[in-house]
Amino acid sequence: ERQDTKERYIPKQLNPIFGEVLELSVSLPAEPELTVAVFDHDLVGSDDLIGETHIDLENRFYSHHRANCGLASQYDVDGHNAWRDAFRPSQILAGLCQRCGLPSPEY
Repeated sequence: ERQDTKERYIPKQLNPIFGEVLELSVSLPAEPELTVAVFDHDLVGSDDLIGETHIDLENRFYSHHRANCGLASQYDVDGHNAWRDAFRPSQILAGLCQRCGLPSPEY
């Protein structure tokens, strides 16, 4: 599956904010890798690759270490960088402590 967000580019933007959420359906093990590529937008000629990353979906899916989302030291409740996970970081940490037989964190 391929998703192209080219039509949502913002012209003349030197400080872009990358916070878009895309949802994809994949079949494991047939499609084990996700490639995310970021391009600039050129009016004339081809767009230039700014950078790309490859994510091993199968490895993340079978991981026992919550590979679907990292645990940040701080998080925003609103704005372009809002926390998007279903659980707050404190809930994630409490669950990890419980599964590993550790005492719950004290705040």
